[in-house]
Amino acid sequence: MAQSEEAPSTEGDAEERRLIDRSAAGDQEAFRQLVLRYHRLVINVAFRALGELALAEDVAQDVFIKVYKALPTYRHDKPFKHWLHRVAANTVTDALRRRRPVISNDGLQQCRRSPRPSAGRPLRDREPAAALP
Repeated sequence: MAQSEEAPSTEGDAEERRLIDRSAAGDQEAFRQLVLRYHRLVINVAFRALGELALAEDVAQDVFIKVYKALPTYRHDKPFKHWLHRVAANTVTDALRRRRPVISNDGLQQCRRSPRPSAGRPLRDREPAAALP
């Protein structure tokens, strides 16, 4: 029984390898089949990190563009799914870096200069904590 369970996997692996080789050679239909096979995986990786479906779809598109360009350098000694997952995770990280707000030093200096309500008043002149409700 163990042999029959391995046979579909071996056949699937051989089919996947053919799709990868054909895609690397420029066969767009073969690449389309790879995209259909792994689109959900890539969307899930991106959505878990980004939390927005539209952003996850944008990242997935970037992932598949990177994969298409890098397929000629793909080594078959590692599972394609793992390699694709790594490309997806790295692309998500890049997207998160682009989304992170950048605070300039000018903005920080302005915040430091803005007076607080109790700024300038000695600590003993402030309302005691016991007066709080």
